[in-house]
Amino acid sequence: MADAGGLIARLEQQIASGRDSALARFTLGRARLEQGDPAGAILHLARAIALKPDYAAAYKQLGAAHAKAGDAPAAIAVWNRGCAVARESGELQALREMTSLLGKLMRRQSA
Repeated sequence: MADAGGLIARLEQQIASGRDSALARFTLGRARLEQGDPAGAILHLARAIALKPDYAAAYKQLGAAHAKAGDAPAAIAVWNRGCAVARESGELQALREMTSLLGKLMRRQSA
């Protein structure tokens, strides 16, 4: 993300001003994750899901944030829930991606 610092500041200001949304939280979470801040990403991605429980892409990113933070059980739980959400909403690409990420993480866990 080009100028991730500026994007993060703008989104935080938007949220602080009362214009919170699932998309703003998702974008902020992704930016935080790309900046190497999985804890910050987890906070915002979890809020995105709270605002929009069927947001399959947010589950994918939240699982990635937990994995990057070293919490494999949380990543697995989030991706499992995200797969169910994606299946229910017909978001097959998100389902395939999370299924693949789950498989990779579980293979690393058993190695």
